[in-house]
Amino acid sequence: MTENYLIARPYAKAIFALALADNKLHEWSEMLNVLAYVARNVYVKKVLVDPRVNLQQRASLFIDICAQITDEKQINFLKVLATHRRLAILPVIAECYEQLCNKHENIVKLKIISAMPLPNEQQEKLQQCLQKRIGTKIVAQYKCDQSLIGGIVIRIDDRIIDGSIRGKLQRLEKYIVG
Repeated sequence: MTENYLIARPYAKAIFALALADNKLHEWSEMLNVLAYVARNVYVKKVLVDPRVNLQQRASLFIDICAQITDEKQINFLKVLATHRRLAILPVIAECYEQLCNKHENIVKLKIISAMPLPNEQQEKLQQCLQKRIGTKIVAQYKCDQSLIGGIVIRIDDRIIDGSIRGKLQRLEKYIVG
């Protein structure tokens, strides 16, 4: 998967620069999300690796499925991906593009994992506190994991803030064992 990110990142950066210059960040984001959804389809994946389907047909498949694609730059983008046999990594390109957009708009996406579902008012308080602490707008995704026993774990990109009872017990065990 890391290799796909290395391949996808330059495409995402190029699209981002183009979209930013044209003031069409949102339009490109929507288009990439639709294309990523299509590229994840089992049947489409089979077509992408079928040697009987030529590169032009693969690009046409995406253009036909996504009828909303009328922008010449977006069509050319699909043709470039098809020519370089990169249509299969569209989901990764979309993810990289979204990260670039979030960074540009000063938005941090994070995951909050709790032992039990958090009530809405607690979610809002937590988000406000994190927003104040981080200093940027945040978009939180909530998830439950009963193995935490209690408390929460917050994942921000590659950072983890572990405030769970399970985490505290693991740290205590390491301290005692040595």
